[in-house]
Amino acid sequence: MLICAGVYYGAGWSLSYVVGLACALLLVQSWIAPWIRTSRERLDRDLLTLIAKGQKNQLAPRLAAAWGFRLFGAPGEIEERRGRVLAEVGDAVGAQRAYASALEGYGGAAPLGVVSGFANAAYRAGDDATSIEALRAALDAAPHLGQVRLELGHAIVRSGGRLAEAEALYGPEAHERILLQAAAALHAADPSRARKLLASTDRTAGKWLRETLEAELGVVVGKPGVGKPGVAKLSKKPRPRA
Repeated sequence: MLICAGVYYGAGWSLSYVVGLACALLLVQSWIAPWIRTSRERLDRDLLTLIAKGQKNQLAPRLAAAWGFRLFGAPGEIEERRGRVLAEVGDAVGAQRAYASALEGYGGAAPLGVVSGFANAAYRAGDDATSIEALRAALDAAPHLGQVRLELGHAIVRSGGRLAEAEALYGPEAHERILLQAAAALHAADPSRARKLLASTDRTAGKWLRETLEAELGVVVGKPGVGKPGVAKLSKKPRPRA
């Protein structure tokens, strides 16, 4: 409508030309919209397939090949897919930037996947100040997201915040509380206490955070199964190179 008004009043086109232009634009829009939708749906399906197959090196080329969606899709949706790809290949900083652009593109009405994606990327990038705020927003929107809850607790501890604040995210018997206590001990340069705390929890609780702490400690430690008592298993593994 704006284009038609511009050429009618600004360029002085006759009404018949303006009506013809409007009809042509409607025809183009009716063809482009389904094309963009099909390109987006095919891209989403292929990204999920590649992730499931572990072919993450193919994610960026597949996104680049979706040129119809990238050229004419909504900016927020395009940046959301870019953020997903960058997060999957381990570029947390790039993913954070992409998800930030997606949030701007959605203009305050971003879906939960974008909000949580931005929060996770900021956490993975080590941007604790940003991630704590974003993780709280994601958790408020979806309290059932267990990974978001644990990331929030760890970000609080990692940034030097109060352990009690992080522990308050869980019930008194939760194994995740002990993982956060171990993270706090490691942050306070007390690896011996961190090992003991890890040894008192089950290996199935907070698996990714446990592996992060173990990598920093240079050990594998913890009970092998839920509710199985006994002496904790402790075995050395190479400390990752800087």
